[in-house]
Amino acid sequence: MRLVIPDNSAEAPQESALIKSQLQAVGISLVVQSVPAQQFFDSFVTGGDFDLALFSWQGTLFPISAALPIYASPTVTSNGIVVHQNYARIGSADIDQLFAKATAELDRAKAIQLGNQIDVAIWKEVHSLTLYQLPQLFAERRTLANFGAFGFASLNYQTIGFTGS
Repeated sequence: MRLVIPDNSAEAPQESALIKSQLQAVGISLVVQSVPAQQFFDSFVTGGDFDLALFSWQGTLFPISAALPIYASPTVTSNGIVVHQNYARIGSADIDQLFAKATAELDRAKAIQLGNQIDVAIWKEVHSLTLYQLPQLFAERRTLANFGAFGFASLNYQTIGFTGS
């Protein structure tokens, strides 16, 4: 297998060494290819010229609609450019239909239920593995309550405010 990494990333060499050793432990050899950062996405990721690639997506407060471009069936233009962010070019009609229902659903509980169904359908395809979440760092006044790095939690603006001391 071939892992493509951008040459300007401080973390990628360490991450690729760890991945290489873990794959080697199960009998899979990995070649790590460092490529010019300016070409990483256009020539390799978007072009589909990789087995594995290290990059990140930014999460949002709307995880279902934010994940749609990553897991929706790929649309490829006549010149081979992938429309969306489904760089693995793997998808299914089932996933697309579930996303359509979930993004149109106004009832939060029903949307979450559909999101869980999407998760099951995505894991049946398993084209992308989220390895870890990077920490967020926030600095705020000691008197600001209920605001900071939230990870996968929702931000509830109704509970944010200043305390008396």
